[in-house]
Order: sequence, then structure tokens, then C-alpha cells
Amino acid sequence: MSVWALAVDSVSNRFFSAGSDGTIKVWDLSLYSPTTTDHTQQQCCVGTLRQHSGKVYSLVVRGDRLFSASSDRTVKIWDVNTLENLATFTGHQDGINAVIAIDEDRVATAASDKTVKIWDVRTGRATHTIGTHSSEVLDLTHGDRMLFAATYDAVIHVYDDRTNERGSSESRTRYAPIATLTGHNWEVWQLAYVQGELFSASFDHTVRRWDVRGGVVEGAAAVGGRGFGLCTGTLKGHKGFVHAMIQGENNLITGCADRTIKIWK
Repeated sequence: MSVWALAVDSVSNRFFSAGSDGTIKVWDLSLYSPTTTDHTQQQCCVGTLRQHSGKVYSLVVRGDRLFSASSDRTVKIWDVNTLENLATFTGHQDGINAVIAIDEDRVATAASDKTVKIWDVRTGRATHTIGTHSSEVLDLTHGDRMLFAATYDAVIHVYDDRTNERGSSESRTRYAPIATLTGHNWEVWQLAYVQGELFSASFDHTVRRWDVRGGVVEGAAAVGGRGFGLCTGTLKGHKGFVHAMIQGENNLITGCADRTIKIWK
């Protein structure tokens, strides 16, 4: 069935795919030969992980760990080498749409229960729940001590993710709202933080660029200068829903329901 997520582990030369059939497939690129015409699943697929009971919407690799998020309301952690299921995080009341790694010790999840949860990877406990959204949370990204959450009602929420010191206690980590970014006409399904700017891809056929520099300042108000949160550009050209977006080398790459991939400088 449909493939929803990909993640790459450059160390092991593997990549992972997940989708509506509830499985995660493990592919070994060292088994791929450009001189062979038989590029079948049997050639490169070295494992299938079947422990999820719902669609798998999101994958991320951090170090030697793979994190998967599913409509079964769980996040699972896997060893990228042994493929062992190391842990399962539970706590969301509806399907999980995205998982991202904030740092070595924390991941964040976005769910259809209208919440974002921050998880301590070491304990498997949700240390924070951000439940101020009016609609399902579809995607997340993180950068410069800010957490960004896109919701089904076409809004992007910005939160302060300051940690006073590495390994600080829960009380020293803040997730206060900084700003709400509006401008898209339909839901935002993809977020990417690139060099001080936020990009958002939407079902309204556009990608928007937002100025979020200076959003967190030590010892001062969380919101930066007057230009913070302004849309500084709208990338037009797609003729369908923009489903996928990644950062390339000095460019942005988008995939769309209009059957095209666009590369933006």
C-alpha cells in the first residue's frame, strides 16, 4: 500500500520506508547494483518490521536508533543494525502524524488528538504535552531553540524550546508560545527549518517562507524584532497539493500531486 515515510541511515548504508500497510521495510543500498536490471524487493530488502498495528506515517533516524510514528497512537524505537524493537512510547489519544528528533535525548510527536508531546528517549516518558491547538497537528520541525507545529486549520504555531543547560530538569525547559503564523489557505503538511528561515508546504499548492530569526533571545522577550513571523516569499508553480519537502544543498526540493518535483534556489 501507499508509502508515507522514508529515512536514511548513512552509516549503515540503509534506508527505511513505511506506509499504509503498517510495515517498515529495511533496504540495504550495498546490495544495489546499477548494472543489474532486477531491482526487486528480494534484491535490496533485508527486513520487514511488522510490530505496528496501524499506518506508519513518519520515520526519523538519530544515531543508531530509528523512530517510527503510527496511527496506532504509538512511537516505536528500533536498533538500525539489529532491527530489534527497543521501546514503545504510548500516551497520545489519536494517531501520530509526525515524529522528529530534537536532540540526543528528546523527540517530539504531532498527533490528531491536537497535541504535541515531548518525550525523554532515555525513560520513554512524555515530559511535556502542548495541547493548545484547535485542530489536528500534522507536522513538526525544530531549529534555533524553537519548535514549530503545523495544524490542519492552516496555522503554524511557534514555541520557545530553551533549555538552560544540557540535561536540565523539566522545570527549566520552556514551551511557551511565541507566535502564530497565518497565511496559507489550506492545511500545512510539511515544515522545514533552513538557515534561520521556516518553509511550509501546503495543500493550497504553495510553499511559503517565513522570517523567524531572533525568535529566542536569552534574558529578553522570546519574540524577536518587528519582522519576526512575516511571510517573506510565496513559492508558486505547483498545480496540486504539495505533499513532500526536504532541504538539499543550497536548495529546497518539493514533491507535488501534480506529478512534478521542483528544486528551488
